[in-house]
Amino acid sequence: MNTPEQKLNPAFFIRIHRSAIVNPGMIKEVFRDNNGYHVSLADGTIQKVGRSYTEAI
Repeated sequence: MNTPEQKLNPAFFIRIHRSAIVNPGMIKEVFRDNNGYHVSLADGTIQKVGRSYTEAI
């Protein structure tokens, strides 16, 4: 997923997991449970945040 990430403007997208890149403006909520951090997006989906990407959010 490195190639698409390099083509995206970092001002509008952040990597939150090795298989997920999101628009920070679409993040409604960041929460933590027993399995780590997750983000809830405006469209209702929930994405896991990888341990190495927690600082990004």
